[in-house]
Amino acid sequence: FYDLKTHRENAPFITEDQGAPTVTERVNEAHDEFRAVNSLRFEKEIRDWWFVTGGYLHSHADADAAFRQETVHVTGLPIIDAGFWRSRSIVLSQNSILLNGNTRFGEWQHFTLSGGVQSEWMQQEGVGNVSLDTANPVTFLTLVPATLDANLHKHTLEESAQLQYTGVPFTSFFVEGRLAQERYGTIEQDVGGGHPFERDTDAKSDLADWRVGFQSSPRRMVSFGAHYRSRDKDTRYHDRVDDTEGYPGFFRDRKIDTEEIEARVSLRPLRWLKTTFTYQLVDTDFDSNTDPAAGATPGGWVHAGKFNADVYGVNLILTPFSRWYFSGTFNFYDSRSGSEHNDVRSIAAYRGEIYSVLASASYALSTNTDLTASYSFSRADYGQNNFGAGLPLGIDYDWHAVQGGIARRFRRATVNLQYAFYQYMEPTSGGFNDYTAHGVFTTLNLHWP
Repeated sequence: FYDLKTHRENAPFITEDQGAPTVTERVNEAHDEFRAVNSLRFEKEIRDWWFVTGGYLHSHADADAAFRQETVHVTGLPIIDAGFWRSRSIVLSQNSILLNGNTRFGEWQHFTLSGGVQSEWMQQEGVGNVSLDTANPVTFLTLVPATLDANLHKHTLEESAQLQYTGVPFTSFFVEGRLAQERYGTIEQDVGGGHPFERDTDAKSDLADWRVGFQSSPRRMVSFGAHYRSRDKDTRYHDRVDDTEGYPGFFRDRKIDTEEIEARVSLRPLRWLKTTFTYQLVDTDFDSNTDPAAGATPGGWVHAGKFNADVYGVNLILTPFSRWYFSGTFNFYDSRSGSEHNDVRSIAAYRGEIYSVLASASYALSTNTDLTASYSFSRADYGQNNFGAGLPLGIDYDWHAVQGGIARRFRRATVNLQYAFYQYMEPTSGGFNDYTAHGVFTTLNLHWP
């Protein structure tokens, strides 16, 4: 059971040296949801060298939502003709069924072969009655009601296989692959209102994902490994009905090709200390095939964008005393992305860095009681000074999170109580997205024989 109510205020217009925003958008949202999940799993070792598993899962969800948005002046009075969105009835229903089967053969002559198949059917239906009202809400409103309808039907089939060889002392080689075929249809419709439309789109997506690598541990204190991965996804679109006259209906095909290299070294110089160093290189290309669109593209294939990143990581695990456990992780993420822009200077390449730290500690106070604490920090440096071309983009932020808790185990129950403190600062938004939050979480797990 899920119940959420939120209120937020957006500041679309700000006057310099004025203490409050000139114009404020007030948004209120409510969401209630019920979800039920039923699952079944089996496994059996048919022979010493043959093991099979299977699973079934059914998920059902029903949700209701409400929405209201109004625009007011700094004086508190509503702004005439600014538009007032409201909806008291948004209904969503979702059903999904998932089946899978897996098998493993071996070990034969140092070879182990495993594979699996998974199929999922999902149906989602949503409908909402909304109204975009204009004029002055204090005196007289012009009501513009509309009905929105959005349905999704999707079927996904995945196949996977892995081959492992352990004939080399202290070393394991592997090659694994995954194929996925996705077929889905979406129906979107707006009846009434100021911008009625209808779109009925079918799509087919094929994914090929494979990886090859090794892991070696020639000494008790040293282990290392690396892998290469290639992932290609091709999605084709067919519009049965589309009266939106443009984006996104003119897309016919989209390809995403990714290559990845990762290396890892682990050292254990002391019995109570383990360190791991990682490096990852990711490179992704985006290509799109479109219909001709007046003033936008002549159609055909275009190299739509490129993304690449370098990720460096260090992890420490310390167990200096029998009841203590410490761990710490530092990651440095350096990424760059660019898109097809027809030599328009206002669209600059997007690049920056993210620094993140995660530290945690636990102490066994007694046989049945544990104390835990953690600290997370993240800093992003993606702010860009592009005022000269007219479109400054990017984001800089600092995020801190501190958590502490106690867990107590009883004969048939486990109780966990935790407190959390969060602080977020975003200079690139002028401080309007900054927040400080406190959280108290409690969980109760009951165990039956």
